[in-house]
Amino acid sequence: MNSSVSDVRVQALRSYTVPDHVDPIGMPNRVWPGVAPGFFGGMSVAQAPLARLARQVASGEVNPVDRVQHFLKVIAEQAALNVFIHVDADGALQKARQLQRQIADGRDPGPLAGMVFAVKDCIPVAGLPYQAGSLSISRQVARQSAPAVARLEAAGAIVIGMSNMHELSYGGLSNNVHFGAVGHPLDASCVPGGSSGGSAAAVAAGMVDFALGTDAAGSVRMPAALCGLVGFKASYDVIPRDAVIPLTFTLDHVGPLTKTVADAALLSTLMVQAAPEAADTEATTFALDDITAFCPQNLFHDMLQPSVQAAYGSALHKLQQAGLQMRQGNIAALDQAPAIQHVTLAAEAAQVHDNWALRRPEHIAPDIRARLEAGKAISAVDYIKAQRLRTVLTEALSAPLEGPASVMVTPTALTVACPADAVIHHGNQAIAARTVLTRLTSPFNLTGMPAISIPCGVDAAGFPVGLHIAGKLGDDALVLAAAAAFEAVLM
Repeated sequence: MNSSVSDVRVQALRSYTVPDHVDPIGMPNRVWPGVAPGFFGGMSVAQAPLARLARQVASGEVNPVDRVQHFLKVIAEQAALNVFIHVDADGALQKARQLQRQIADGRDPGPLAGMVFAVKDCIPVAGLPYQAGSLSISRQVARQSAPAVARLEAAGAIVIGMSNMHELSYGGLSNNVHFGAVGHPLDASCVPGGSSGGSAAAVAAGMVDFALGTDAAGSVRMPAALCGLVGFKASYDVIPRDAVIPLTFTLDHVGPLTKTVADAALLSTLMVQAAPEAADTEATTFALDDITAFCPQNLFHDMLQPSVQAAYGSALHKLQQAGLQMRQGNIAALDQAPAIQHVTLAAEAAQVHDNWALRRPEHIAPDIRARLEAGKAISAVDYIKAQRLRTVLTEALSAPLEGPASVMVTPTALTVACPADAVIHHGNQAIAARTVLTRLTSPFNLTGMPAISIPCGVDAAGFPVGLHIAGKLGDDALVLAAAAAFEAVLM
């Protein structure tokens, strides 16, 4: 992002008026009050595909060593996609053999027994190197796994490697200058999205059962949309981000990339709770005609590409035909979101990396270094104003969702997967796609609201389009239940 774009967004922020009574946003402290066993509503997680497959492993019907060997073969066959920074073949096989012995001894292997996953290179895994995809951060071997990873490992899942990513999580392309660009599984010349692009490509290419990513502006949900996956961002700080190399303080989330909504609910439940058995909770379900969808008409359609608009419109039509109730309208505060996001993210990232990457600036990609340096120039006055506007935005986005079983439904991304240098045509303008890939997802990082992307169709070339569902803070179970109901119609 060049300084002129930054200046435009800062000037835009300065033009907005904040009511005198509005305080800076108070993001909920970890862990969000309301998190308890069953917080995600069960979502029939016992019947999630991953849970069913894990039971086959636990019964001896499926061999966990064979599963790891299968995934290692797929990783080797698709090495050209450049999905992994580090593959832990020996470690994954050793864990699979340990799991096999545990099952033979009659011990419970856990609800994710033998499931194989990738972890974004900024999330520590015990015994594996990680450095947030950057040479500016010294490569280190984690002494222990981050809580989100450790809880999945305790449930029997096996990490197979550290996935490639956009350097320092600061971008949406995953074209890492140090470790190489990640290719899209359908066309390696296109980007899989980012910054968790390696995690998304790993799942979409069949290299793993699921993956973990981080999301400060849409970096789980946007690559999920581009790769035809489910990507879930729980309410702020519900899934612990402890030990993760951060990009920001108040926008970062850890989230799963999966093939189904039920799998995302299962993994999220396990990451929140220390006890894996707590995943067997009573399911929260909604009939489609119990749900009301509010569809904002501004911001989300301003630059929407025709192929995405067509798939999104078709999906809404199918859902309405199946009984979904819909409302439409404008939310004026949404138009301020891009400027608020830029100021917040740029300032926080600059401060985070003042003690990390910026200690070795010569090892940072030039474009990312320029963003970090520009963030240092944002004033405290502008940053605090942005936080006050986040309060306004949160109230504005929550207002249409006050009714029972109300969710917000939008497209996830403006475009399908495209080359890194692609442009989006908007009127007489040609806008670099990389600058707006997270335009539609970032408002929900600013507000901390739970949000999920699910596949809703493809364009003429077969590239996936994502449907985005969000809810009020704490309405995670509703968002997941609505996504599952939508998925049943759209799959």
